[in-house]
Amino acid sequence: MKRRVARILATTVLLGIAGLLVVGGSVAYYALSLPLSQAVAVQVRQPSLSLKAADGSALGHGGPYRGEPVQVDDLPRYAVDAVLAVEDRRFYDHHGLDFAGIARALMANVRAGGIAEGGSTITQQLARTMFLSPERTLRRKVQEAMIALWLERRLKKDEILARYLNTIYFGGGAWGIDGASRRYFGKSARQLTLPEAAMLAGLIQAPSTYAPTRDLRAAQQRAAVVLTAMVDAGSLDARAAAAAKEAPATLTREAAIDPGRRYFADWAANQAATMLGPNTTAAVVETTLDPDLQRLAEDTIRNIVGDGGGESHAGQVAMVVMRNDGAVLAMVGGTDYEASQFNRATQARRQAGSLFKLFVYAAASQRGYTAHDMFTDQPVRVGNWTPSNIEDYYRGPVSLRTAFAQSINSVAVQLASEVGWARVAEVAQSMGITSPLMPVPALSLGAADVTLVEMTSAFAAVAADKARVWPHGIQRILVGDAVVEVATADQPPPAWDREMMLDLLTAVMREGTAAGAALDRPSAGKTGTSQDYRDAWFVGFTSDVVVGVWVGNDDNSPMDHVTGSRLPARIWHAFMIGADRLKVASAPAVPPQYAAAPEVGVPYVSVTTPSDTVGVETAPAQLAGVPVVLDPGTLALGGHVIRLFGVSGDARFTAQMQRFIAGREIRCQAMGGGGDRHRCEIGGQDLARIVLYNGGGRSSAEAPPPLIAAEQNARSAQRGTWGG
Repeated sequence: MKRRVARILATTVLLGIAGLLVVGGSVAYYALSLPLSQAVAVQVRQPSLSLKAADGSALGHGGPYRGEPVQVDDLPRYAVDAVLAVEDRRFYDHHGLDFAGIARALMANVRAGGIAEGGSTITQQLARTMFLSPERTLRRKVQEAMIALWLERRLKKDEILARYLNTIYFGGGAWGIDGASRRYFGKSARQLTLPEAAMLAGLIQAPSTYAPTRDLRAAQQRAAVVLTAMVDAGSLDARAAAAAKEAPATLTREAAIDPGRRYFADWAANQAATMLGPNTTAAVVETTLDPDLQRLAEDTIRNIVGDGGGESHAGQVAMVVMRNDGAVLAMVGGTDYEASQFNRATQARRQAGSLFKLFVYAAASQRGYTAHDMFTDQPVRVGNWTPSNIEDYYRGPVSLRTAFAQSINSVAVQLASEVGWARVAEVAQSMGITSPLMPVPALSLGAADVTLVEMTSAFAAVAADKARVWPHGIQRILVGDAVVEVATADQPPPAWDREMMLDLLTAVMREGTAAGAALDRPSAGKTGTSQDYRDAWFVGFTSDVVVGVWVGNDDNSPMDHVTGSRLPARIWHAFMIGADRLKVASAPAVPPQYAAAPEVGVPYVSVTTPSDTVGVETAPAQLAGVPVVLDPGTLALGGHVIRLFGVSGDARFTAQMQRFIAGREIRCQAMGGGGDRHRCEIGGQDLARIVLYNGGGRSSAEAPPPLIAAEQNARSAQRGTWGG
């Protein structure tokens, strides 16, 4: 019996020693593998960005909000007490680990049947934030405790608390208490009021849940809990707590920025962060966003989707408004940013349907096909695939122009078969599609997942007569005294036939699927509808802007027979009408004294000038239409480049000239035998005189006295090019 007891005791001792060795070995291993050298690395994050719209107005903030580092003594005492009351009341009493707090949290969790309280001290939280990953493992918890003890031996309590307050996350992109104070209240943390301090302290445990930008009421209720905790901890009297609860904190206007702009702001901030890299702390980003067009885009979608979107089972809408150089002027990434920050304009990859035929026909134009070539609209079969037309009937012989305008599937499949699926994919990628593409037969009908911003930029390439344009939301970035200019690489003319593509795209508006969206001025575009009405698209452009619209559902469920020619085209048309009104309203008026000035001096004299470009077809003697402004003295009209008689334009004022014309028609008469020098009128006024009177350029050698007088007026008033 004694021997048996002795053996049991010996075994127990040996097991105990083995256990201690295992535990000791594990602790030693965890100690040796402590990532103490990684503290600096985890602090590298996206730079803090202040975003401005194109007109210089504040757009909001991108990237994290980072304020100034603060010390404990810099803050109001109640701001420190608020954090201690809810995060670590015994902070100044323990040495990194609070065993009483752990036991209390354990009992609370047992009573709640789940995780109701955490037992981590502020020192442990700092250890986790600075050195460790967020994984929940035994190893991480042991290392967290060991680092906490190490920090307590190296730093004073106020130093630990200051580092904690300067590094923790407060939601809304705000890191550190000063960053959070500036994010939500527009002030330094040194100026926090008691209600504001309580709100910030309440965010630490669940920054996303209580973020005041998402649910201000929930954040205020959480702040009330913090105030009660301060009373319980003895750091605040009940009367002061009651007064703070009666007047809860509210947000600054910037913190409560219009959420509709956030889709663009997030996208532009990501572009800027990529350009700047992780070592930049803060920068001012001047974006391309036009506030008026952004507001118009949001209002248009709200009005139309609210009118017919529900009954059409269309849950989401996205829109991109772009200049033909790729600069994004407005962006709507969804119907409710607060409900979902997922940007359907830049992140959602959806099937493009017939919109993808743009690339089929562009590839065909490279192979020599023309809009007049005839194909037979008839049932087709490619292997086991038998695509059909959306209307389920066939027209027989049709031209490629008719096939494109009417979005005939059978012809697109035949054309892609002759051109080659791989070639169609190559052309799409060359025009700006970065999403993966499979060179399969169904690609010709848009069985590829692409983004709205990609498709809009591809259409912008056609509008710009460039091989490709890059969508961008940034004009320039200011980093301290340095200026980073954002310029897209100059692109060569396209390999595909632009004239043919313009012919096809305008036919869609004249006689095709988007005839109902046509404007009273030249416009071009293409509709698209994916299988089972899951996606509906329309991308169209005029001489000055390219607009893409997508409608669908996040869960990819079908809509109620919504095609690209219905809801998307309707949104596009309403937006374009509104944009034209904005341009006319903001167009600079011709000064009254100039408009009334009599025609003095000798009349205009026809001067024959040689063409500047050999081999280019001479423009007709008479032209009319809406021009594209190349510079204030040079216009593109009716496929021809014409120069205003008597004017040498200053390219710096091209945008102002385009805004002045605002989609209006001009009429031009050649000066001397149909050359490229023309006298043009807009609204009964001589366009050359308007340019010179406003300082949009200088008079050329052949300018007659009325133009020279207009130039002298601008010089005297120091307008435009004469403004110093």
